[in-house]
Amino acid sequence: MDPIRRFSEALTKNNMPACNKIIDTISERSFYDNINPKMKKGFISLCLRYYIKTDQKSLIRDIIYSTSYLMKRDYLDYCIYIYPSNKIESIKVLKEKIISKEQLLGKDIDLLIKNNCTDLLKELEGYYIKCSYPSHHINYNKLKKFRITNKKDNIINYYKDNIPNYSKFISTLENVDVLLDGGNIIHTGRQVNLKNLEYIINKTFQNYENPLIIIHERHFKKKTPENILFLKKYKEFVFMTPYNVYDDYYQILGMIYNDIPIITNDLFRDHIFDMFKMFDSKNNQIKHYIESMCLSYGKKIKPYRKYSFCIQYDENNIYIPTENNFYSFKI
Repeated sequence: MDPIRRFSEALTKNNMPACNKIIDTISERSFYDNINPKMKKGFISLCLRYYIKTDQKSLIRDIIYSTSYLMKRDYLDYCIYIYPSNKIESIKVLKEKIISKEQLLGKDIDLLIKNNCTDLLKELEGYYIKCSYPSHHINYNKLKKFRITNKKDNIINYYKDNIPNYSKFISTLENVDVLLDGGNIIHTGRQVNLKNLEYIINKTFQNYENPLIIIHERHFKKKTPENILFLKKYKEFVFMTPYNVYDDYYQILGMIYNDIPIITNDLFRDHIFDMFKMFDSKNNQIKHYIESMCLSYGKKIKPYRKYSFCIQYDENNIYIPTENNFYSFKI
């Protein structure tokens, strides 16, 4: 059996004398210099775990601050280790070595919960990561809705450059509190049908005051009695998009500009992917924001959720998403 594997097994069994002996053997330059980079990383990680278990502070710091190829789990173990004695350094390492790399997973959140790392979890507010802990009944009124802030202006400017009648559209958005994806709605079922759109807009008025239907002008090119009657009834609530421009651009711009939901069964996957490449950060924040603003419809319209399904906290609790709800973690 190779010494790295023996080291791992000895550490798992808490056989510290065996671990120490293996470290001495591997640390001999003739052996260490000839193992491949992947094995070196594994060896350093095992050393760090061993030094943490045996509370060898100086050796731990030597690894953390002099090794450039540590893994995320190494830094996380260190953050948890020093958290009780030095929260400031624990937070600093978490932010610089883990958060900045966008590498967090659900199992990492589980580990922070298990070790009561409250202040580290608070640093993750706004992150859309689920834990595996059981759901709790919580007061949803205490949850916040996270907006797109840092990237909002950049996103708006991007769409401004891609929409020819930008100013007209922005002025139309005044006081609008919900958008309707007209093209998506009229294509519900086997054929194009304005009755679907009329049904949904009338449903919309039950919960919203100023809806705006965004729909491509080609759908009203023919002056059919049905088209004429629809526009006569709802013209003030309709914005027609021109040829050669995606109507999705207007829908996403309107959503972000007014910070309002859109009624659609489209998930905007292609546009989310493009935006991710250009703007997204902080654990797919834009992707999750757009998904939370899309209200699916059928016979009923999905209710608008006034909170974000992400890690957040108040004065008493940290709320961490689970598969279907939230786990409440007392501060």
